[in-house]
Amino acid sequence: MTTLTARCDARIWIAAALALVLTLIAAPNQGTAQVTAFKQAVAEGASKDSDIAAFYKASGYQGIWTGAYGKDASRRKALFANIQRAPVHGLSIARYDPEG
Repeated sequence: MTTLTARCDARIWIAAALALVLTLIAAPNQGTAQVTAFKQAVAEGASKDSDIAAFYKASGYQGIWTGAYGKDASRRKALFANIQRAPVHGLSIARYDPEG
């Protein structure tokens, strides 16, 4: 391989690597878009009640029910347990549809 050919090959590899890096940087981050959409949905839903809106605003509109582990899972378990007990409080369990 000649020196000129080696330089051309090196430039092609550098250009390809640069194009890949720029593509990765410029590509929209789908995870960020999903988080933003989730936060927007939480904000819209919470806006109907000032106390709930204040709670979610203070927490940066982070979900408190949707995580798979830890506190989110514990909260979700407690929520569904209390939904099952709705009749004890004079509430119709059919209104809450715990089976989803």
